[in-house]
Amino acid sequence: MTYTKKYKEQIIKFLEYGHTIKETAEIFHIGTTTIKSWKKQLKETASLENKHTRIPLPSKLLDVELMAYIEEYPDAYLAAIAAHFNCTDSAVSRACKRLGITRKKRRPPIKNVQKNNDKNT
Repeated sequence: MTYTKKYKEQIIKFLEYGHTIKETAEIFHIGTTTIKSWKKQLKETASLENKHTRIPLPSKLLDVELMAYIEEYPDAYLAAIAAHFNCTDSAVSRACKRLGITRKKRRPPIKNVQKNNDKNT
């Protein structure tokens, strides 16, 4: 869970008024280790900004190339597409989902075919 800078400053200020870390942790419902790491971060960097910001990884599959391949080979299985792009089946599946491409193969229902054959004989 990410806490705001203002909230962290409030907790550090509460500590500066003479309260213990354990007391502060109980009042604010935060772990003592979290408070200790915030104190350490403030001492080392003079800031309580969030350290970690997640940067999304670039997609291995380019949308244009994947669309072109699927248009050229519409019946290709995920494993074949993955082998072509040198990635995993799940990566291809996620890319198809992102692009709104369904990979389900539709077959005619067997029961209907059998019923039609029974009626003709």
